[in-house]
Amino acid sequence: MDPSLLILSPETIFPRSSTRKIPIQLGQTKTAKYVIPSIWKKKSIILTRLLCLGTRGEVIPEVRLRSICFEGLNCYQRRIIMKKNSKEERKEKVIEVLNKARALELQAISQYMNQHYGLDDMDYGELAAKVKLIAIDEMRHAEMFAERIKELGGEPTTEPADKVEKGQNVESIFPFDAKLEDDAIDIYNQFLLVCRENGDSTSMKLFESVIDEEQLHFNYFDSIGGHIEKLGTSYLAHIAGTSSSTGLQPSGFVVSGEGE
Repeated sequence: MDPSLLILSPETIFPRSSTRKIPIQLGQTKTAKYVIPSIWKKKSIILTRLLCLGTRGEVIPEVRLRSICFEGLNCYQRRIIMKKNSKEERKEKVIEVLNKARALELQAISQYMNQHYGLDDMDYGELAAKVKLIAIDEMRHAEMFAERIKELGGEPTTEPADKVEKGQNVESIFPFDAKLEDDAIDIYNQFLLVCRENGDSTSMKLFESVIDEEQLHFNYFDSIGGHIEKLGTSYLAHIAGTSSSTGLQPSGFVVSGEGE
């Protein structure tokens, strides 16, 4: 397919019985005459907005496309749309994005713990401790996503989204992690829209809270990466030899005495 064409179908935007495809040339508002009838009646301005979003050769992500269309409707029209999607279908879409988010968290846990061990071995204890604490945050996120998936009747994934990057030096760790967090924030914002479109306010709020914490992670990684880039060895010399203790008390089945 020509990448300069965005192919829309009524089912892509709203669940309808028709499967007629509508080719739309991005950037050309004249194709607003192809507005789908009924719910789209008097909504040509929405299609015009869509066409103005992209330029030739770009494709608007489907989740963004659906969100823009959905936001342009009133409450009554939204209810009509959502009724046409069965409850189970909507639930499956939310479970899918929750599991994708959990996979990203599982990747982050392994990545950050691997970096924790490496930084501790390099004798940058303070940095190692902070990265471990962030890994623990990600463990909590993964658990929160799993619990919500189970509440919806799904099965939490155990597979990480990607492999662990090993053998990183201290200069590369923090820019790498900042990008991971920045990407996660962008992805989770898209997942939040999916939850909203499918009427799941609980999962939407879950993503909102996780996004806020991921932003704090990004701020830390970006700040430390900037310090290392600007100050170099003088900054690292200040960190060298510091303790890697997180200050957390050990916990677990055996430690708590439950195994006795």
